[in-house]
Amino acid sequence: MHHHGLMCVFMVGLAAVSLGCRTPQSAGSGASSAAAEPAGSSTAETEKAADLLPADDDRWEVSLTPFMWMSSIEGTVGKGGLQAPVDEDFSDIFDDIEGSVALHLAATKGDWIVLGEFAYYDLSASDPLGPLGLVTLDYDEHKVDVELALAYRVLDDYLWGSGDSGRAGRGQLGVQGGGRYTNLDQDFKFKSALGSIKTSESESWVDPVVGLRGTLGLTKALELDLRGDVGGFGVGSDLTWTAQGALAWWVARRATLRVGYRHRSIDYESGGFVYDVDLFGPFFAFTFTF
Repeated sequence: MHHHGLMCVFMVGLAAVSLGCRTPQSAGSGASSAAAEPAGSSTAETEKAADLLPADDDRWEVSLTPFMWMSSIEGTVGKGGLQAPVDEDFSDIFDDIEGSVALHLAATKGDWIVLGEFAYYDLSASDPLGPLGLVTLDYDEHKVDVELALAYRVLDDYLWGSGDSGRAGRGQLGVQGGGRYTNLDQDFKFKSALGSIKTSESESWVDPVVGLRGTLGLTKALELDLRGDVGGFGVGSDLTWTAQGALAWWVARRATLRVGYRHRSIDYESGGFVYDVDLFGPFFAFTFTF
């Protein structure tokens, strides 16, 4: 079966993989804050002035991140005797996407971060099944994911260097907890010379999710971002987990480009309906901070 449960082709989690995507504040050791190096800066004076801009822990900082996850999918989707294996690359399914929106929002104040994410896609496909192609599947899927979480930084310090070295050597670690809501509508129509069978499924569930996220400054303008979470616990899905990593390049003080890789697993079953899939692939994100 082709294209089932594309699930997060333009999705989440993402939370965007940084710790709130804000400009850095002072480290826990009291070192000076490290703001991003301005794009195109060519003098030592300009670089140092950007690095030592003061942080303000008393104001809210908001970041908006549109993103695209080029996800492939493997697993099993369906209900009862109409379950089928899924194994599709992103390149095979991109043409079947009729619409999608994916946005991540983070609001940061001090060490607290409120995270929100919305992802929607509409997929329509028609594919032959089996080696002879005697049966054709018409397939439509509409999916909405909404994630809310609260994160707290438990570490913000320089592992090497100091505030004068900008982001280089600065490590941050945060814990987070929240929930991920999923609404999935699917229509299947199996057609052959003998007739057709049509079935529709609509499922909604909420997964509690807990996780860790961290960053490590590699240079003044380049960071390594890591994130992992686990959830479900039988409340919504039986189990779901996410692991991802990215390189973040601060192209300007309040603009960040991220390139990374994400793997998410979802094992959901209810009333004979099965959505047991792994989604994996590279993602691209651009963050604007206000």
